[in-house]
Amino acid sequence: MIGSLRALDLGDDAMRIEVSARDGDEAVTLDRVADQAAYELIRRRLAESPGNKVQVLSGLEFQSLVEVLREAARLNRRLALGRGALPEFQDLLPKVKKLATDVPEWFQLGYLAASIAESAKDFTTAAELYALARVAAERDRDTPTLTAIQRRLVEVQKQIALLEQPADAAALAPEVKRAMEKIEEYVRTATAYLNELLDQNLSPPPVKLQTDPSLRSSPYWDSTSIVVAPEVQYLPDFAYRQASWPQILAVTGSSVLDARDAPATAIVYSYADVFTMLVRQNKLGQDEKSSDWLLAPGAQELWEGKDLSKVKGERPYLSFKALAAGKVDPSFQASHMRDYLTKSADQRLHYINSGIFNRAFYEAAMRVGSARAAEIWVAALRKLKAMRKIDFPRFARQLYDLSGDEKDKVRQALVEVGLDPVRKLAETR
Repeated sequence: MIGSLRALDLGDDAMRIEVSARDGDEAVTLDRVADQAAYELIRRRLAESPGNKVQVLSGLEFQSLVEVLREAARLNRRLALGRGALPEFQDLLPKVKKLATDVPEWFQLGYLAASIAESAKDFTTAAELYALARVAAERDRDTPTLTAIQRRLVEVQKQIALLEQPADAAALAPEVKRAMEKIEEYVRTATAYLNELLDQNLSPPPVKLQTDPSLRSSPYWDSTSIVVAPEVQYLPDFAYRQASWPQILAVTGSSVLDARDAPATAIVYSYADVFTMLVRQNKLGQDEKSSDWLLAPGAQELWEGKDLSKVKGERPYLSFKALAAGKVDPSFQASHMRDYLTKSADQRLHYINSGIFNRAFYEAAMRVGSARAAEIWVAALRKLKAMRKIDFPRFARQLYDLSGDEKDKVRQALVEVGLDPVRKLAETR
């Protein structure tokens, strides 16, 4: 790029930016070069203002900060409307935490990162970041901010103390104990099935009680345990899904989730849904024809605050047959490549795009049977870690190549979602 910055009165006539290709990309796109240049120009303009600490950020760090601010604002609007955003805040936390720890002298940035950690329900990280911000605020003698930070630290430490209560404290409520025992049984069921499917010998992950009432409808895998509220006793599929994560990552390695907007991440999230469906079918003695292809019927009633012990849950977390129909937000999962998202401020790209391979699995199972489709999908999962470049067309080709005598049927299934592995191969020759 050739030109001069003199007209912008930025002190220098030129600037240097470095833009590297993203994982899976063969080259840097012109759009990314233009975006990077624009971010750097804005950063330099803001840095001209006295006292503005944006000057301590590199161009890439500044771009990351803008993206964090934009996404945090969007998620806070969702919360204000009464909708959950826990997974998205958990996705956002590593990015803002890195910024805050790399630039510890900027206490406002540390405070922002700590508040996002709170929203992600990672109270230990929140306490660390508030402490970091407190040191910087003390150095700058910013009394109002120090007071606010100390207030938040007290609240966060209360949450940590609550979470560190002995697990047997919950045993004082017999109904909670019974609920947790049922959920632990669900986890054992999923682990036994997936161990056999993937030829592994993993132990069932421990189940921890969710003590935050605001998260009763959002179970999650925290990399060591499954954290659930008692309400999950009415939704075994939620437990099955979280139990699938250690199984999947034992095959692929956890680094596959490093880039949240990468195709590989969306593919792995699809496996979490597919494996949950397979556990459900196995537990209910169903096959591709007798299954209703619904995951977690009753999930939407739970999200609406209804008591599943009194209300029959019918509306599911998702439907493999009609992905959009099973969601509160119709855009939650795509079911065809024409709806594939490549760029969005929405941190849920991996959730949305994962629906394409969910639908592909359904289409394949209806043609070759759930058991045979599972074999093909497992074989492709084992190849994922070694693939040099991962995108949806290449992974579709992997499924096709591994489908043996069912190649024609698997191709038909992939064509249904806009992924023709044969035509794609011909186009690249």
